[in-house]
Amino acid sequence: MAAPSRSPASAVMASQGAKTRMPISAAQTSDAAEPPVRGASNAPDGGASEPVRLAPRLIAFLQGDAVVRWATTDETGRFAAVERPDDARDCVAVVPGDRIALHWVDLPQGLAPAQAAAAARLMVADLSAEPIGGMHLALGATTQNGSTCVALVSPSAMDAWLAVLTQEGLDPGLIVPETALLMPASESLVRLDRSGMALCRGPAEAFALETPLADLVLGDRPVLPLSDQAWTAGIAAALATPLVNLRQGSFGRQRLSVQASLVRRAAWLLFAILVVTIAAQLVAAYRDSAAAGRMEEEARTIAAQALPRGRGIVDPAAQLKERLSELGGGPGAFSAESAVVFAAVRDTPMASLTGLSYQAGVLSIGVKADSPATLAALRTRIEATGYAVAGPPPSAAEGESRSQWLVKPQ
Repeated sequence: MAAPSRSPASAVMASQGAKTRMPISAAQTSDAAEPPVRGASNAPDGGASEPVRLAPRLIAFLQGDAVVRWATTDETGRFAAVERPDDARDCVAVVPGDRIALHWVDLPQGLAPAQAAAAARLMVADLSAEPIGGMHLALGATTQNGSTCVALVSPSAMDAWLAVLTQEGLDPGLIVPETALLMPASESLVRLDRSGMALCRGPAEAFALETPLADLVLGDRPVLPLSDQAWTAGIAAALATPLVNLRQGSFGRQRLSVQASLVRRAAWLLFAILVVTIAAQLVAAYRDSAAAGRMEEEARTIAAQALPRGRGIVDPAAQLKERLSELGGGPGAFSAESAVVFAAVRDTPMASLTGLSYQAGVLSIGVKADSPATLAALRTRIEATGYAVAGPPPSAAEGESRSQWLVKPQ
């Protein structure tokens, strides 16, 4: 017996619905399954029409706290029991029909989905054994007479079924009661007896009861018995236009939505990062160019002090080497040491030479920097090339640190 219903008899009577026959628009149903796909051409050609092709389905049957059975239907509607496949995430979940109460009501047409759900909730409020505000309501298919199927199920049951499905790694887009797998007859009530339960469905009613209770409720009412073979043969067609999908509202499938404002914000952020990166590279290139120009100017200044007056300066390093040879310096001695000093000064920002002299194989240089730490970094660079640096501690003058060093091979 369905948990949300007041009694078996009232459940059957309530399924008849109200008397105002107004069809509900298709927009008021949710997560509808795919319709049958027919042949490419329906034009008469004098022969038999092409058979209807149905969407293949993977079906998981739930019972208690587990998936107890797997089955498939192919394009021809053939039903077959199978083992669980490796990729079973997107499937159809079938839940016990005795946990769900199905009613048919006549809703005014033109209602928005939320309005239709609210109207249906008011219409079935007196038919629920539990407070209607705490029940999960799902709108289903509409009959040819305009009655809409309304399913009532407790949220705790939905939570339990979804927990089982999640534990199994499943995320079905369609969850239907077992009674929805029966294809209704045009006028009579169809009944399937299996596992001690009687599943019944008519044009505008569907319920599941224990077999003895079903016999009592149905009495002498005409019933069309359904065999297991006939039942399985109609499952594919029943799922092609499902009676109701319980996966609606707060239990609907979560969809990923991307807001346009977030996309624009991300685009602006990416643009800002790109601009800052390019600007940083341009600033670094400018600083390197300025440092190179400053070092070149310092080299010319030192060469002007070391070379005889009146001699033009074209290549400071080459001219200083030539001057050293003129003064009797050892071959390559001054040039090697001066090259080390020039390279160290060039690689040390905010450091510069204030003087340079070479006597008896010892290079004497005057240095200045913005801080003692910069001078220490310059000294470390010179010593790292295999030269010894000797000199007094730096002195401060005019906001700068200055010192006089002797540079010679270790």
